[in-house]
Amino acid sequence: MSIKNRLVVSTSPRCASLEFGEPDGSKLTIWVRGMTGLERAEFVDIQGKLGDRVGGDHIRAVYPYLVKKLVFDDETNQPVFNDDDDDLVLTLAGETLELIAKTALELSGLGVKSEASEGNAS
Repeated sequence: MSIKNRLVVSTSPRCASLEFGEPDGSKLTIWVRGMTGLERAEFVDIQGKLGDRVGGDHIRAVYPYLVKKLVFDDETNQPVFNDDDDDLVLTLAGETLELIAKTALELSGLGVKSEASEGNAS
């Protein structure tokens, strides 16, 4: 295998599993992965367009991007949300959105380590 191919394979974005309790007592597991270089560039562009604005505009732009791009089904390895699911993503509990965002950012080399990603990254 060429060095180029070995580098691509060996530096794939890290992943972490997150578990959520369902009302019936069962567990829902999702995978959150770090950003690729292209996704990180898109994320930086989103941040740049927001400038110094924080609050609602920031939440409406950043959380859907991270969740739609970086959350995968544990069983199918497919994205959980589609590109047009911004409003649906924003109906998730704020605590859930924050946990996913912190985990995704930490796995991408941005931000602080979240409790969920410690010990669960593969």
